[in-house]
Amino acid sequence: MSSKRIVLATLCLHLVFMVFWVVGLLFSLGDSILHPTFSRVLFYGAACTSVSWLFLFGWIVDQVASRNKPVAVLLIVFFLGLSALGSFVFIFVFSLFAPKDIWYEDGRHMVTSGEATTRCFYVYEKHGLTNRIKDKYMISPSLDVNSARWMFYDRLGVMIAQSDNALFHGDAEPSKVYNLYITDSIALRKYQRETTLLYKSLIQKEGRYLVSGEITYQAEHPSPSYTFEYDTKTHAVVTGGDDGRQARPIVLSEAANDSVIAAILRCPDGVSTAEDTSYGEGQFCIRLEVNGRLLLDIYGSDICKLPRDFLQLIRLLAEGSEQGRNILKKDRETFFPS
Repeated sequence: MSSKRIVLATLCLHLVFMVFWVVGLLFSLGDSILHPTFSRVLFYGAACTSVSWLFLFGWIVDQVASRNKPVAVLLIVFFLGLSALGSFVFIFVFSLFAPKDIWYEDGRHMVTSGEATTRCFYVYEKHGLTNRIKDKYMISPSLDVNSARWMFYDRLGVMIAQSDNALFHGDAEPSKVYNLYITDSIALRKYQRETTLLYKSLIQKEGRYLVSGEITYQAEHPSPSYTFEYDTKTHAVVTGGDDGRQARPIVLSEAANDSVIAAILRCPDGVSTAEDTSYGEGQFCIRLEVNGRLLLDIYGSDICKLPRDFLQLIRLLAEGSEQGRNILKKDRETFFPS
């Protein structure tokens, strides 16, 4: 076979790859996508065969140069500019539509990486060569996708990702963390109690907890605030305040640490005044996160209506600091009952 035929065959193959890949992009504009493995074959096939355009450009320039060399020079400049523009467009398209990495796949589900510019991932329901997008989720700060084990509970309407805790990278024995994602809100409402018991049983296996929080009293100007991080392994509360300076860590006793862990396990997850307005109006703004998952987020609420376990957790982690204790004294009856 002559070199000309090889180039033409490669160019035709490139066009076939491009047509099918564009069709795949049109699929992704809706709620379905091509299977990532098939999409990857098309994408990299089109990229590898794109070199055939250079041979085509060279053949055109050679034919023109035999008749008019100045025009051939202009054609070379034009093709160089066209190649540079094509490379830029390719890089731009690659950053948006590059084939996604498959993190998990079974007979019904698939989990893939998200866009390179955001920390997210996609969950799909499989349908042959195409997959229907079920939802897009943000990656929790504690989720280590390299060690993640994905567990689907379709009847309960949730998916749980078990992984090493990314907040404790570098530790010889990293603790496990369990992140829950909702896949079917209707099923979740139906089996809310069963799902809660399942999730709580898994959380108890985490073994180590990093609690971060901020407490603000907004009735005064400037509003005093108290920020902290607590590690149940080191028993150390690292504090900070309005001036941004870190104070010397406060070390809790073994008994206090056990009380903190017990309160964490008893507290419900995701309590937020954005979704629950039953806490009334008040002067406190409090946010608590445990291992990267939201535990409490209230704004301008009456904290005396919070569950007792939340109040105990806040008091244990704030009363050791003078700054935290002063803020808690704004509502002495709730935090320091006589």
